[in-house]
Amino acid sequence: MNSTAPKKVNPKQVARSSVNDLDPYIPGRPINAIKDEFGLDKVVKLASNESSVKMPEGICQAIVDAIENVSRYPDGHARELRRALEKDLDIPFETMLIGNGAEDCINMIGQAFLNPGDESVIPEPTFDAYRVATEFMDATPVYVPLKDDCIDLDRVLGAVTAKTKIVWICSPNNPTGTVLKKQAFDDFLDQLPDNIVVVLDQAYWEYITSENPANACDYLDTDARVIGIRTFSKVFGLAGLRIGYLTAHPSIVEVIAKVKPPFNVNVLAQAAALAALKEKTFKEQHLETTRVEREKMIAGFKARGITVPPTETNFLMVPLPFNGDDLFNRLLSQGVIVRPGSVFKIPNAIRLSIGNPEENQFFLEKFDQAMLEMMGEQDQNAISV
Repeated sequence: MNSTAPKKVNPKQVARSSVNDLDPYIPGRPINAIKDEFGLDKVVKLASNESSVKMPEGICQAIVDAIENVSRYPDGHARELRRALEKDLDIPFETMLIGNGAEDCINMIGQAFLNPGDESVIPEPTFDAYRVATEFMDATPVYVPLKDDCIDLDRVLGAVTAKTKIVWICSPNNPTGTVLKKQAFDDFLDQLPDNIVVVLDQAYWEYITSENPANACDYLDTDARVIGIRTFSKVFGLAGLRIGYLTAHPSIVEVIAKVKPPFNVNVLAQAAALAALKEKTFKEQHLETTRVEREKMIAGFKARGITVPPTETNFLMVPLPFNGDDLFNRLLSQGVIVRPGSVFKIPNAIRLSIGNPEENQFFLEKFDQAMLEMMGEQDQNAISV
């Protein structure tokens, strides 16, 4: 064994400055970690807006059948999946690029268009991956506050400067669940200067029920600035396989493709996504279950004196009369994982995914228990004072 001391390296000296300064995106806590930490047998995760619906046999079988191909590299261009999406969405094959989840698409867009010193305009609160993709490229995020939980496009326009390269818009917005209308988006594009990319993240597109929402697919022929993002993680229930895609004018797709890893989407994910597009009944049943359970949860909070803002997603942003971190930690110890509002700079709130009926009932029971504990402690503090 070599007894000489190993050579050393100072990570901060060799790393890019933007990486040293970067605060990474913090995902929801995994179920097994909470079981281990608190010694729990049952944990319900309602933090990451995943599907709680049992996967249909057709998708499961497609994954099993694809296992025999894992010794080969996947199709780096995901041709078969793009042909299926071409038919499903009625958009041209060359307007799509498949990613290893929506986050991969977000990162590729940042890498393709941002230089050090450029600016990205980001309404907030919203999905934090836009900030990470911006800062990673040593560009500057410029934040614009929402208005009544909605993205204010006038404020966004007011934040645009000569340095702006990307505007990030999430619709329905995460975490507020509000939807941008097509007419408002059209008016915004008419006023936006040229050579600014507008990313319309539509991860929750399938849950929208209101009329005339802005849809990135409508601009493929008319406005090359618009890039859409969609995912198989939500309504299709494939979050664990990591597969999403972006839509844009072919000239934009060609640019982004230059930074795409050659084999970024694995064999099993592509097979599952193909099968998911065929499972129309599963998709519709999942949507209906989510809508029914969402209304039950809204009514449940109302019965407890809490008014939840309207949402067109599979999650709720629940306002609280106190700091949500305390409730988050109490629920965690009782086997319920939610998302604390402080992550979105909304400290007096939690974000709650819509689970299946059993999971939602389990949450309400633990929510009531936590609230009783907190009120009891408040009363005890009042007595001691």
